[in-house]
Amino acid sequence: MSADSQVRVKVYQLDKDTNWTDRGTGFCTLEDCQGIPHLSVVAENGASQLLLDCVVQKGEVYQLQECRILVLQCASNSANQLDAPGWPAVHIATLIVWTEPSGEDMALSFQEQEGCQSILNQIHEFDRLLKEHTLDQSKQPVGIELPAPSMGNLDEVERTIIECNKTVALRDQLVLFITHESYLDQLRDLHETCEELEAVEELHTIYSIIRHILLLNDSSIFECIIRDDNIIGVAGMLEYDPLSPVKPGTYRDFLRYQSHFEEIVPFEDPEIEDRIHQSFRLQYLKDVVLAQMIDEGMLSAINAGLFYNHAQIANYIHHTPAFADKLFGIIRRHENPKKMHGVVQFVRQYFAMTKNFPVAYRLGLFRSLSQHGLFAVFEYTLQQGDRALRVVGADMLMSMLDQDRMLVRSYMLDQQSQAHKEPTLLELIIQGLQGDECPEIQHTCREAMRILLDTVGPPFESMDMSTDLMAGTMAEKETDGFLGMFYDTQAERLLAPLLRLTP
Repeated sequence: MSADSQVRVKVYQLDKDTNWTDRGTGFCTLEDCQGIPHLSVVAENGASQLLLDCVVQKGEVYQLQECRILVLQCASNSANQLDAPGWPAVHIATLIVWTEPSGEDMALSFQEQEGCQSILNQIHEFDRLLKEHTLDQSKQPVGIELPAPSMGNLDEVERTIIECNKTVALRDQLVLFITHESYLDQLRDLHETCEELEAVEELHTIYSIIRHILLLNDSSIFECIIRDDNIIGVAGMLEYDPLSPVKPGTYRDFLRYQSHFEEIVPFEDPEIEDRIHQSFRLQYLKDVVLAQMIDEGMLSAINAGLFYNHAQIANYIHHTPAFADKLFGIIRRHENPKKMHGVVQFVRQYFAMTKNFPVAYRLGLFRSLSQHGLFAVFEYTLQQGDRALRVVGADMLMSMLDQDRMLVRSYMLDQQSQAHKEPTLLELIIQGLQGDECPEIQHTCREAMRILLDTVGPPFESMDMSTDLMAGTMAEKETDGFLGMFYDTQAERLLAPLLRLTP
């Protein structure tokens, strides 16, 4: 294939400082590697260097983003016409952003809109074919069958699972059998019998069997395991690791009695509640139960499940304004402290849940919540006597600033222009910097002030995600407006300790 007929792209990756790093320019293709589609970018310098090679994920992982290009008028127009709202603009979709199961934010910036749409169409076609294949498989008789588990044939069951995991075809058939034939129910019943008989050797073998089932590293296996009727039984099987045993009942007791789901505001959708429970169970498996055995493949399968569930939960909150109004209304109405603390913990978990989403999508979620009272949470926490609560609030505010400094500045400008009895968010940050007894909060507030006063553009600007001249002008105006407000109303307050030292 000639270079002219290939799709030319730039590859970007978000680094730990939330800056988009340019990994190079090359030609993008979607290739079939032994039945597994790979999204690949080969460097354009002809050295056959791979700039990107990743397995295409199923589901709505790949997001199309638009660049908004301002159509310039004739040269005779004066410079101040850049602010004219009537100037025409063209929206061109030339960006695909996604998050890898390992957590890295990636983006492809296409030279041509047609090439961008072509690659995205191929990804969607793969997803459609995968769904059809899964549906067809569910209607076909299963080729691989495991014997019904008994105390006398556990070694045979284990050997069969290990052999099936050596090829993709057998592994897929085995996964289909386990998930469609209620095999986990049979293992659970046998496990309970072995516990009653104190058959330790058999309990160790059942542990090995469930371990090898998990090592199939298939997301449908994990979906099956975290169901209400399976999770307790599987947790019990995983308590009998012969190399690192735990007290029988440890995992089960935690899931049954020590973990509690507390609704600050009721979810009206039962499916979303199920997603929340599933996410908790997946996280517990990942962090505690499977911590000693987890490998890269298993981690990828668990992270894919978490990502999908988190996306569903975030979409529900994003598209249910009444939920956000009720949630932040608890803070505005100054309801009992326990419920207000619950709102803070909810927002904290929401921030943690969305940290692996594509940056552009995350910005939209935060801006949506800000319209319903998100900033009231920051103001509430920064005024509390509870040091831990102030630390949480300061950390969340920093996360917000790292993602969308312009939104925070705009809120502060609006707040300063209105009459208010309570301290503004900017005043609370200055108070935390100057007088908080906690060094951690002082440091966080100092960093917040540094970001707010910084005139360097945000990370997205380095990615050239938009060539919108009007947007650039608006950003400059917002920066100038914020700095003007700060030096007029707050600079003296911030510099007061230094001014007191000046004769």
